[in-house]
Amino acid sequence: MPSGLIVMSSLLRLLSIGLVSLSVSGCGTFVPNLQEFPGSPADGQLLVNAIVETVRCEVQDAVKSIILQDKALVASRVNPVRSAPWFDDWGVQAGLVLTVEERTALNPAALYNPTGLQSPPVTFAFGAVAAATATRVTTLNFYYTVKELVAAPACGSRPTASRLAGSLLLQSDLKLAETLAAHVLASGTGALLVPGSRSAPSAQNAIAHRVKFEVLTSGSVSPSWRLTHATTNPNSTLFSTSRNRTHDLTLTLGPADPAARELLGPASQVFFANQLNAILSRRD
Repeated sequence: MPSGLIVMSSLLRLLSIGLVSLSVSGCGTFVPNLQEFPGSPADGQLLVNAIVETVRCEVQDAVKSIILQDKALVASRVNPVRSAPWFDDWGVQAGLVLTVEERTALNPAALYNPTGLQSPPVTFAFGAVAAATATRVTTLNFYYTVKELVAAPACGSRPTASRLAGSLLLQSDLKLAETLAAHVLASGTGALLVPGSRSAPSAQNAIAHRVKFEVLTSGSVSPSWRLTHATTNPNSTLFSTSRNRTHDLTLTLGPADPAARELLGPASQVFFANQLNAILSRRD
């Protein structure tokens, strides 16, 4: 059999083996799991529950802190009255988008040298590509009123998922208290118009806070060997695999309808705009 045909046959055989490997490994060919390997589907549910509970505790602590600071300024006679009594009637709408993308690619290549010379006048390059990508998107929405958060008992120890190792939202300070302090308490200085008043612009009737974590892990194998008439994978990656996790949290605070348990007016519009942006941004 001519050398060129031997190279092509070997390349096709390698591609076939790779395709079988893709289907067996499942990375990119099956719906990804939310939990990390080697967790079970039950761990994935525990992960989601832990994220939601952690977010609730962060929001609850931030809301209580702002109201206590507002009241403390009155008690210490720094302010004659509370800066933000209107904040007590607000609601908090949270949107959480969990995205997992797994990808596996096989890219065998060969360079055929018919003469066997070190500097051949003519060479033939062969290559093939097989790739598979699977994406899972889970969207959760939950709502609290400020009064509910204030009345709720302290969270105590935060839920942890050390054995799940699934999300930086479980381990990070979301900085919500800083955002609220900058917007809510600043209204007492006169630097901002009081949200909800008729003289305030509608944009002041909502506070939005977004936190996004993205973690990418990947690996590759690039074996190469040289024969008299051929070189395999001279400048290419034979096999690569990756897992990309994006956890996107959007919090919107604004005037609320206590009966319908939803944000009103501009606050509702801000939440849906941010939620849409969070979903569309995963395509970037």
